[in-house]
Amino acid sequence: MGFSTNGAAAILFVAAFMVVGVVVPAAQASFEDVSDSMGAQENRALAAGNTDIVLDAVRYNNTSDQLTVRVANTGTTSLHVNDTDLLVDGDFTNPETAVEGASARTVWAPGENLTFTLSLATEPQRVVVVTEYAVSKGTNDVTVVS
Repeated sequence: MGFSTNGAAAILFVAAFMVVGVVVPAAQASFEDVSDSMGAQENRALAAGNTDIVLDAVRYNNTSDQLTVRVANTGTTSLHVNDTDLLVDGDFTNPETAVEGASARTVWAPGENLTFTLSLATEPQRVVVVTEYAVSKGTNDVTVVS
């Protein structure tokens, strides 16, 4: 082999190392991102599987035009109050909330009750509560009190 062949081989060898030096870190970062995403998805699925709620009471007071919904966290996952939604007749609402009577609470632990209070002009036909993990319970059975 002549000098030019050896030189060309050396240049190609160095270029191959440079390509590997660029490609490997990029591939490794992508693999880590995919692994992290899969782990987060597994954790979310586990939390959703451990989440359960029960509608304890749904009452509408036709004198004060106030709807009160009490929901029990019967699962093993703590839930965030701000990520729990109350739908009334298919519409999102912005009710007042209280966990075990404390309106300042933002976390709803297993075994505790969350109470929604909302002013409504008319008696609702359907009430649904949806948690942050898309676990929901609904009812058409609204108790009317005076």
